[in-house]
Amino acid sequence: FSACHVNPDGFGLAVAKDNELKITRKYNNTGNNPQEIHELINQDKDCHRILHLRFATQGEKNLDNCHPFYTLEKDKDGIDIVFFHTGTFHGYDETDKEKSDSWHINETFFKHIFKRFATAIGTDTLLEDKLLQNIIEKYKPGGSILTFLNNKGQHLTLGSGYTKPWGWVS
Repeated sequence: FSACHVNPDGFGLAVAKDNELKITRKYNNTGNNPQEIHELINQDKDCHRILHLRFATQGEKNLDNCHPFYTLEKDKDGIDIVFFHTGTFHGYDETDKEKSDSWHINETFFKHIFKRFATAIGTDTLLEDKLLQNIIEKYKPGGSILTFLNNKGQHLTLGSGYTKPWGWVS
């Protein structure tokens, strides 16, 4: 779990189970605890789950900047979709310097475009929509990895990583 030490600025785990998203986010200014993360990711092994270990490049090191970020919310939009990002977005409105670039891109771009697509095509195939994927891919910084997960366990990942026997890693 050297990744916990290389990416020490908090973590977030999303688990899609029973049509719900269970989100765990944690920040500790002394770094991530590998044993705690190991225990968390070994729960709900039969469910789709995504872990993000943060390495802060922009914004404060705090819980608010730990991923994932809600892009759509079931009570307002009919579906929960959360967003994870590895990399750095540049050139977007960053009016609140305490917030991360990932928080800003989610607030100023992803929330709006996902709501428009959800209204136009519905939520069932939203993460499979090729036009939405192409738009996101066009604005994705080189080397970045973007992952969206919904409460049904469907996910969209744009960017490259590695497949391991236990899962996928960037």
